[in-house]
Amino acid sequence: MRHRPQRDLPRQMTGIICAYNTDGGGYHETITQTSLRAARAEMLRHRADAPVHEILAALMATPLGHPDWLLEYWTKDLLMSPATRRDWRDPDIKPMPF
Repeated sequence: MRHRPQRDLPRQMTGIICAYNTDGGGYHETITQTSLRAARAEMLRHRADAPVHEILAALMATPLGHPDWLLEYWTKDLLMSPATRRDWRDPDIKPMPF
């Protein structure tokens, strides 16, 4: 996001991650797009030259750093559904804060 701002990560991430897929796991569109939104929102809260490790540490110190943070917004059934893995699905519990 910072070092290659010309990249359209929300659009390109599918291809980037799918290159690393295995038979036991794969790309999850909704989780990936939500994670990008969270990272971008945190990045915008910091000065432009803040070290990336500081931005990530700040993000991980918020509720978004908790492993189950997505379940505050999506029910587990929806989040883990094949449709939500393939395509973006809006949260079914409450809207995202960013």
